[in-house]
Amino acid sequence: MRDKQRYSPSSWMPLGLLNFFVYGTMVIFAAFFQLYLQDIGMDKLEIGSLMAIGPVISLLAHPFWRYISDLRQNPRAALIAMMLGLLVMGHLVFKANTFHMLYLTMILLYFFHSPLLSHSNGLVLSYMEGSERKYGIFRIWGSLGWSLVALGAGPIIDAVGHNGISLLFSICLMLAIGSALLLPSIRQTSNTPWLRTVEIARTLQHKYFVAFTVFGLLVAIPNAINGIFLPLFITELGGSRLQVGALFFCPRLLKYSLFPC
Repeated sequence: MRDKQRYSPSSWMPLGLLNFFVYGTMVIFAAFFQLYLQDIGMDKLEIGSLMAIGPVISLLAHPFWRYISDLRQNPRAALIAMMLGLLVMGHLVFKANTFHMLYLTMILLYFFHSPLLSHSNGLVLSYMEGSERKYGIFRIWGSLGWSLVALGAGPIIDAVGHNGISLLFSICLMLAIGSALLLPSIRQTSNTPWLRTVEIARTLQHKYFVAFTVFGLLVAIPNAINGIFLPLFITELGGSRLQVGALFFCPRLLKYSLFPC
């Protein structure tokens, strides 16, 4: 439960900017990191194996950061710590010069990267609680960050080279950290109980839940494959990084109608 506190209108702008730059950071990684790996000489098997460790690490990262947030009763501080860790690990990833070093740094990067969106969305909802603001407004901020950064990053990376990815990643992430620091402090306690082993076992015995999970996997797996390899496919067809960015730009524009203000 959050302490009863109303935030001034000046608090909403940093919150919108936080969403903008968090989503901008995520799209740089989603759209262009595979191309960076290809540029440094990795084949598709190596790229796929690196990108595939993210969901595995997220199984540990999500509950860990949730625990830290509940322990400190301060989701804003936990998010800032997460982004600082991501900034450091992102720098190390782009400095790694062997596959084994890259694999190790990617494991650590995913530990900070995988829960970032869910935690930032949870923080937005925490600030909105008790206000008349609509969540769709802040989702539009995020969609703008995703689409505009995706479109603008392509020409910059083409001009600067693959080192432009690390530069843009760091800039967007530092701006996101700055936006979070501008937010007022928030304290929030959680009454959500932790799952016990017996409850997990009982859930897995529910055949409808298991069937739903299996069907979810059938949707998620090809979607993940598409997300990982589509930028590589576009460049193999002769597409530029601007066209890769446009590929990620257009679908976000279509989402605006789903989140009315």
